[in-house]
Amino acid sequence: MAHVQVPYATLTALRSYRKLDTTQTGDDQLLTGLAVRASRIVDEICRGRRFYPWREVRKYDYPQQAFGKFEAGYWVGNTYYDIGGTVLAVDEDLLEVETLQTQGGDTTVASTDYWLLTRDGRYQPSPYDLIKLKPNGATPAFLIKDQYEQANWVTGIWGFHQHWANEAWEDSTDALTAQATTTAGTVAVTAADGADLYGLTPRFQAGQLLKVDSEYVYVKSVQTAGTSHSLAVLRGVNGTIAATHSTAAAISIYRPMPEIVGATTRLASWLYQQRESSGDSQPEVQVSPQGIVSIPPRLPRDLYDQIAYYRKL
Repeated sequence: MAHVQVPYATLTALRSYRKLDTTQTGDDQLLTGLAVRASRIVDEICRGRRFYPWREVRKYDYPQQAFGKFEAGYWVGNTYYDIGGTVLAVDEDLLEVETLQTQGGDTTVASTDYWLLTRDGRYQPSPYDLIKLKPNGATPAFLIKDQYEQANWVTGIWGFHQHWANEAWEDSTDALTAQATTTAGTVAVTAADGADLYGLTPRFQAGQLLKVDSEYVYVKSVQTAGTSHSLAVLRGVNGTIAATHSTAAAISIYRPMPEIVGATTRLASWLYQQRESSGDSQPEVQVSPQGIVSIPPRLPRDLYDQIAYYRKL
């Protein structure tokens, strides 16, 4: 299963932003690379925050030991929560929980027995960074089996999107026209260059993250020649599992937050304009779990501020 660091701007969007016509394709490979680079710069400005989803099981120590010392509690808005074994702070942006387990995985907490909360009031209603157990639930406190370490397991969808529940996944208005097996690297669709839900074309573009049933697939290229349209894809990416999908299975398109798409597109276009500029300024180099990223030193201040609004605290 590959983890794809999804670009927030596609080549198609960047070409449209640059007002390039169909004959101006000489820099397409460069523009594609700049869209990827701009996306990773956005991540780094935001201190490693990622604006695309992935599925993962993350394991956490018993809350009172999670930070190497006993903590008193947390403020959420004007409400104070005593950590005392009832609140779990997670270290990534949490979009949804599939399974919450405690006691080293032995006890599963029902979805009705906890709240998902966020400490930063700017980000509502999602993502979340706290899981608080309900005092009247079947599991009112986190439990320990043999040790504090990794006593709590959170299987969920991680990433940053402020409107995950109702805006992150868009109906493509297309579907598979043939069964897709678990090993198929190409999937057949009705009209890859057709209009999306809002009437914009093409609906499918290289660089998109799609969802078929519960599987995430990444679009490498789009084939529209002739009457048979297809997508060359990476299967089972970002923690999901490749599965067999039936004919007519619906396809959803992941839509990063418009603010991030706009900032990334503008940043990629700026990088394109600056590609032949010279100067003595040295780029800022930042190191994160995602690798080393070089941030241009003369990035327009208003663009930097627009991106930095979403920086992790």
